[in-house]
Amino acid sequence: MNEEGNRIQITLPHDAMIHENRSHDSAGGFNNSWFETYDYVYEKELWIPKSYADKSVFLDFEGVYHHTEIYINDKKVYSHSYGYTGFHF
Repeated sequence: MNEEGNRIQITLPHDAMIHENRSHDSAGGFNNSWFETYDYVYEKELWIPKSYADKSVFLDFEGVYHHTEIYINDKKVYSHSYGYTGFHF
C-alpha cells in the first residue's frame, strides 16, 4: 500500500524504500541513506485446496527486513525480529 493507503501491485523481490524521499531529517539518518522510512504492508491471497486439510503447509521467506509480522486471516501467526535472514514457519 502506498502512503495514501491505496494498494499497488509490485513484483518480488521489491525494495520498498527505493522510491521514498531522502531527507537529512529522516529518523534513520545515514543508517538508511537518509531515506524517509515507513511501515510497509505486503499482502498475498493464497488458495489452499481442501485436499490439504490433513497436511502441513510451510511458508518460506528470504531477505525480509527486521520486525516482520505474518498474519493469516487477520490473526498474527508468526513474527521474526532479525533483518535479511531467511525463515519459514
